[in-house]
Amino acid sequence: MKQHFKIVNLALAAVLMVNAGCSAVSGDPAKAAQAAMDSFDYETARVHLANALKDNANDPALIFIEGQLALASGDAERAKTAFGRLVQDAQWAAKAVPLLAKAQLMGGNPELALQTLASMPKPSAIGHAVSVSVKLTQGKADEGEAELDSALAAFPDSLDLGVLDGSRALAKGEIDSAKAVADRLLAAHAANPEAQMFAGRVAMVRKDLDTAAEHFAAVLKHQPGHQTALLALAAIARDKGDAKAAAEYANKAFAKSPGNPVATYFLAEMALDANDLKGAAKLLQGVEEAQNQLPALAMLNGLLAARQNNHEQAIAHLQRYFSLGGEDGRARLTLAASLYAAGDKANAWTMLQPLADAANASGPTLKLASTLTSDLKLPAAAAYAARAAKAGAADPIAPQMKAADAALRAGNWKKADDIYAALLAQGHADNVILLNNAANARLELGDAAGAIALARKAQAVAPKDPIVLDTLGWALFKGQGDSPEVTQLLGDALRLMPGNAEIQNHVNTVAHARSRKPA
Repeated sequence: MKQHFKIVNLALAAVLMVNAGCSAVSGDPAKAAQAAMDSFDYETARVHLANALKDNANDPALIFIEGQLALASGDAERAKTAFGRLVQDAQWAAKAVPLLAKAQLMGGNPELALQTLASMPKPSAIGHAVSVSVKLTQGKADEGEAELDSALAAFPDSLDLGVLDGSRALAKGEIDSAKAVADRLLAAHAANPEAQMFAGRVAMVRKDLDTAAEHFAAVLKHQPGHQTALLALAAIARDKGDAKAAAEYANKAFAKSPGNPVATYFLAEMALDANDLKGAAKLLQGVEEAQNQLPALAMLNGLLAARQNNHEQAIAHLQRYFSLGGEDGRARLTLAASLYAAGDKANAWTMLQPLADAANASGPTLKLASTLTSDLKLPAAAAYAARAAKAGAADPIAPQMKAADAALRAGNWKKADDIYAALLAQGHADNVILLNNAANARLELGDAAGAIALARKAQAVAPKDPIVLDTLGWALFKGQGDSPEVTQLLGDALRLMPGNAEIQNHVNTVAHARSRKPA
């Protein structure tokens, strides 16, 4: 099947980073705290700051460092308190006000952040970054982008604005542009954890997992408890098949903040994979309210309920997951099975059919499809029965496909491509999964023409498979640019699988590229 990487959504991470002030090294704890901040050694800064505040708790310079440290640690409330003490100080207000607005935005109050910025006679780089972020969260994309462009012209070296610029490129599917921004930010701010975080995000989108891991490890050198970096490393370890390392990173993130929904999801999913139902249930308790923020939690609750044979609860949780825009093959199969167990065969088939019609449909999916279509006396029952019987037979190339799948998850496109090429040379050219995945590997290696040829062969075998349609449409776009065929293929893929995030991203990227063409 086409590989969909289980990667933590790094857009949940903060996109702004405090730029520390001036420097100096001495035995003075205040200067030592500032020096530690300048080198992004936050633990050392925290120790020196505590000592310095004992002697002078009202020193504006120390209060400013306290606010910086709180922002770097993700403590919005403490940062607001610190910077709020400085907004009336003639010497410190110009520096403190934009950071206060940043803390207010981080604390979930974008309107107050804009009000705070309005008191500034001259916007700073950080102030512009906050303003742009607010406008983007309010749906004012055109205003936000216009301000970002003008702010970048005025402050071209700003890390805060640079991260927003790169994030904009990522959101629009302009991966090469995002990579260029990441390289520029690293050249100017190599020691800054935020520059490393953004570079890691870009590397993950590019599926360069080894490089991404290096960047996130660099973040942990400065911030050992950085949740997003820990969860990213957990996801990378898991995609590489290192379950032990994945669990270690995820547990560290969870220990830092047990209520974090992403960390909870990650650990609960691993518990379910290990058939630890009690462990999964314990983790999922108390995070019901987070399901709107992270619909996948509803999916896990549904999978858990089904494993416990509580099909009514499974149906409720999984229907909520799909109503929130989720899409996952496990959820479709489980919901269909629970609906069938509850006697609702018609809706079970409606839920299962998109999964059953895919060329890469699993044995359990085809078995349930065969049962449902037979019970419902549908004409396609015989075809599904034949496919189910074939899926149950031993697959002679299963070991090689498993090895290639592991290579895909690890981002080792060359290894996967070698395996696929060998299998195709042996005469397995009617295997749609092999053809589709081989096309993706070719595309990642820069051979768009080869990818298109393989994807067309896959389409000939499975003309209505949404994953195959997406692969061909994306390969054509990457290799030949926009065309009516690209639009048709990707549109059909999205219609057949509307909740698939990767297909939606491809559709959005093509639409954005089209909007930038001159009239």
